[in-house]
Amino acid sequence: MAQYDLTSVLAQHLDRHLVFPLLEFLGSKGTYAEKDIEAAKLALIEKTNMVDYAVDIYQQLNQTDEVPESLRQRRVEVVARLKSLEAAVKPITEFLSEEGNVKLLKQDKAQNMAFLQKEFGIGPDQIDALYHFAKWNFECGNYSAAAEYLYHYRTLSTNPERTISSLWGKVAADVLLQEFGPAMDDVLKLKELLDVDTFAPVAKQLQQKAWLMHWSLFVFFNHENGLNALIDLFMQDRYLTAIQLTSQHLLRYLAVAVVVNKRRRNVLNDLKRVVAQEAYEYSDPVTEFVRCLFVEYDFEGAQEQLAKCEEVLDGDFFLVAAKDAFMEAARQFLFENYCRLHQAISIKSLSEKLNLGEEATEKWIVNLIRNARLNAKIDSKAGTVVMQTQTQSAYEQLLERSRGLGLRTIDLSNASLAFAGVAPQTVAPLSQHSAPLAPAAFSSAQVRWSQCACSGDISLPPPTKVVVEYSPADVDAFIAFADAVEEEFQGIIVDGVEVDGPPHSFDVKMEDGQLVFSRAAESSSSSSSLPEYSDLFARLRQAGLQAATA
Repeated sequence: MAQYDLTSVLAQHLDRHLVFPLLEFLGSKGTYAEKDIEAAKLALIEKTNMVDYAVDIYQQLNQTDEVPESLRQRRVEVVARLKSLEAAVKPITEFLSEEGNVKLLKQDKAQNMAFLQKEFGIGPDQIDALYHFAKWNFECGNYSAAAEYLYHYRTLSTNPERTISSLWGKVAADVLLQEFGPAMDDVLKLKELLDVDTFAPVAKQLQQKAWLMHWSLFVFFNHENGLNALIDLFMQDRYLTAIQLTSQHLLRYLAVAVVVNKRRRNVLNDLKRVVAQEAYEYSDPVTEFVRCLFVEYDFEGAQEQLAKCEEVLDGDFFLVAAKDAFMEAARQFLFENYCRLHQAISIKSLSEKLNLGEEATEKWIVNLIRNARLNAKIDSKAGTVVMQTQTQSAYEQLLERSRGLGLRTIDLSNASLAFAGVAPQTVAPLSQHSAPLAPAAFSSAQVRWSQCACSGDISLPPPTKVVVEYSPADVDAFIAFADAVEEEFQGIIVDGVEVDGPPHSFDVKMEDGQLVFSRAAESSSSSSSLPEYSDLFARLRQAGLQAATA
């Protein structure tokens, strides 16, 4: 589907070396004629120092063994320049080749410069030559040498502009070497440097942020925590502004990351808003699926766009690996939203909307109901999915309202205690109490479950959800904790809410708002690690949490 191919748009924000993998991908997919792909490669590579590669492409494209005089002369110039740079950097490369010498370097760059000048005769000229030598190696396609030299240059250079430039080169070299772990670290360092450069012209700031988001696509879609990092970066106000002003096409990648990542559904509302605002400027089947389903609630339109999404993702270099995960998550979103508006749904109709066969649709719905604990059943005779509605009696409604009043009282009490410098009340294991407890010593949840156990006419369901409020810096900690809870308590859902509170805040609550754990209240340092999961599991059980029955 060439009309949705973004290669030409992405290439405007990428180093030319990073464009080669995209062209190779297009060639393997047959999106364009092979001759056009080879011509594009040749036009791109002629501007680099990879002369031998350019000769190979030229000969293949023109079906000849001749070497153009321009490329022959270019090769002579490249080799001569490379030898000249090798001679200029020989003192510093010899110094760096000795591991013991590298250990002599300190954190202070000025002190290192004085030390190198005095002991080894290495001055600013040799440091600058190392930068040019690394860049020349990169242009020649020797990415491993370029990455190593750029790393050493950054540790020695006192030139801030070239330090940033060398970091850009290091990111590109790591990506082309498929070293995505170091590349992720370099992307985060580069982001920090760009964020503090607030005095640069606005146009330059927007351009650099757009470059960073485009380059980081290589890392985010090949790193184990890449989707979270993509959402964190793209959803920051400054970077979201850059997307809206210069790079609206990046909404495709943001939409896929949000739809696929079930842990980050808290940013879905922000995504809907941005996609709706920029629909006049940019749209493709992925963004249109989000707009139709979540903004317009147009199920027919969403179904039509979803059918196109598979082909679009299959032809996208960055998204092809996420195609199956996106289609599965998108079908689930479509099913969940459709079910909210209908009491009985024909499986045949649903199979058409989900682009699946009837039998596959029925199996898919069974697994979804079992895993997501949806209140529905399948009527095999009628061929329908029947949504069940839960109605509360007047007595249950009264209990629910009373429980809400009690919880608000507890929240108010905790707020007052926090203002007075006293730790808020949390659920503690019963073994910590040395004396028999009066009813008032129990939490509201403990009293409620004891009443349910003793009274035959009160039947409240146990909690099925845990809510975690965490700071942006603790996304990884939340994901690990949520996975552990859902594994320990089968059938329980853990929802995350990213808050802009104190750094490293981490509060665990029941679905009714009852506080189970607060890092800020229980730790002397807000950045301290979480307690052992076994301790948190004990607190959750004390609050009434238990594995859901099948």
